[in-house]
Amino acid sequence: MASFFIVSKGVSPGTSAALSSLFFIGIILGRVISGFLSTHVSSKNLIRYGGIVGCVGLVILVMPIPYWIAAGALFIVGLGGAPIYPSIVHATPERFGEKASPSVIGLEMASAYTGSTLIPLGMGLIASQWGMSMVPLILLILFSVMFVATELVNRSNKATRLTV
Repeated sequence: MASFFIVSKGVSPGTSAALSSLFFIGIILGRVISGFLSTHVSSKNLIRYGGIVGCVGLVILVMPIPYWIAAGALFIVGLGGAPIYPSIVHATPERFGEKASPSVIGLEMASAYTGSTLIPLGMGLIASQWGMSMVPLILLILFSVMFVATELVNRSNKATRLTV
């Protein structure tokens, strides 16, 4: 996101790097907070609330706003994204059954690593073609698709069970 601040917001490289760290601070604080909340809030709701908070942060980031507000929005995105992956993994036995859980968790982890490898490449290609201002918009689309997909699974009436 440092490149986004440099190109789209006109911020110096040093300041951009410092502002980008707010995303990671948001993840750290979000993981700590969601860890405490996990004793009282279900994984399904942690995913839901994280998705809502992350989408709000990305909507703010997409707007034509000053860089210091965008930095706050980046913190909000990290805060919202923090509980999602751990909660998805935690909910796996409930959603897919104890027997299938190890295989499904392996697929979840492989998917996460594949995404963390390919999404920066895709973002770089998109940014080189259409500009850095498209990056938050694409992230908002991806975050929204994830949110809608998890809500569809949450609202499914039949339990998803795999047999291995």
